[in-house]
Amino acid sequence: MKTTNVNVTLTAGQTQLSESIVNNNGEIISAMVTIADKSVLDNANVKAELTNIDGKPFVGINVKQWEASPELEFTKRGISPLKVKDSRVLFKLSTNTALASDLVLEVVLVHKSDDCICENHV
Repeated sequence: MKTTNVNVTLTAGQTQLSESIVNNNGEIISAMVTIADKSVLDNANVKAELTNIDGKPFVGINVKQWEASPELEFTKRGISPLKVKDSRVLFKLSTNTALASDLVLEVVLVHKSDDCICENHV
């Protein structure tokens, strides 16, 4: 597996660094986003939508419950895998609070081959 850095920029201006896991074909199979400042997201019922840069949906999203350090876990399932060559994807978060509604995360995928841990499959 390769590890790909993900630069997550919230519309509010906060930036967090997380990572996603891609398989040997360059397909993203999961991505983890950590949001440090959860003040606007407290007690929010969060739903997430991920689309890639051409607007096609990234299907099979699993959203974890918010905890002390809230994390959103996006797991790829189904067809049309997102490729690492796609440089930008959007996470759209919609919540049940007016303040936190329609937050959009812009995710820039930066592949660092020096940091990659590869598994060879026969």
